[in-house]
Amino acid sequence: MTFVPSIYEKRHEFYLNFANEFFTKELWEKVLDEDKNACVLLCAFYSAIKNRCNTSVKETSEIVYNSLKSKCLKDETYEDFYKILNKHNLNLGFKANIPFVNSELKKGFDAFEKIYLLYETKMHEKGVI
Repeated sequence: MTFVPSIYEKRHEFYLNFANEFFTKELWEKVLDEDKNACVLLCAFYSAIKNRCNTSVKETSEIVYNSLKSKCLKDETYEDFYKILNKHNLNLGFKANIPFVNSELKKGFDAFEKIYLLYETKMHEKGVI
């Protein structure tokens, strides 16, 4: 995925709407319980934002946090959220990009990307982006 200026311009609202439509309320609890699928979804969401908006690590993690805050995070502080997000990005994101290291992780990232791209196409057709 590459930088898309129309998404960048509306990035905060666009990803908040995506998170509200796509993620369940239980996502963060599952991440805290080390559920691999939930952790992959979190990392894949981060990666999609980073790639589409070409934002810094700090801004990308803030967008993820703010997108999930009202639906999933309850009273989680940004600092605590960032520590957990960063831990999973270091563990899962790296492994998913190395061929043959963990094909299940790669499948999870690929599945998220397909769903995300369908959402993006839908928003493009509606004239949102």
